[in-house]
Amino acid sequence: MGKSSIGSMYYSKCHGRLPLPGIFRFPANCHAPSVLLLLLVAEGIDDFAKGSVNFTIGKLIDELEAFERFIRLVGGRRNIYVWILALGLILGIVAGAFKLIAQWEAVTAAVQLARVA
Repeated sequence: MGKSSIGSMYYSKCHGRLPLPGIFRFPANCHAPSVLLLLLVAEGIDDFAKGSVNFTIGKLIDELEAFERFIRLVGGRRNIYVWILALGLILGIVAGAFKLIAQWEAVTAAVQLARVA
């Protein structure tokens, strides 16, 4: 079984030995933990911003103005993430798609936090 085989084992300094197809592998320098941390922190900030509006006003942030409804339409959400991952899978760049998802959520959180402030 060669290194290019889908079922081959691969080794990286981040994961040890894992049976992963090539499209799911992060580069050898492995930024996956930092990308995951960015995604989790941005999601937390976004939830804090939405929750603070709901707590103080009693409405969802999406109910305030047209801009907030637009942000909900294009902002970081599950359906957007599925489309990005599907496109990354088709193009064979799942790791890049995961990075894009984290960045997309960070921008969404920054916009939501700025609107709440």
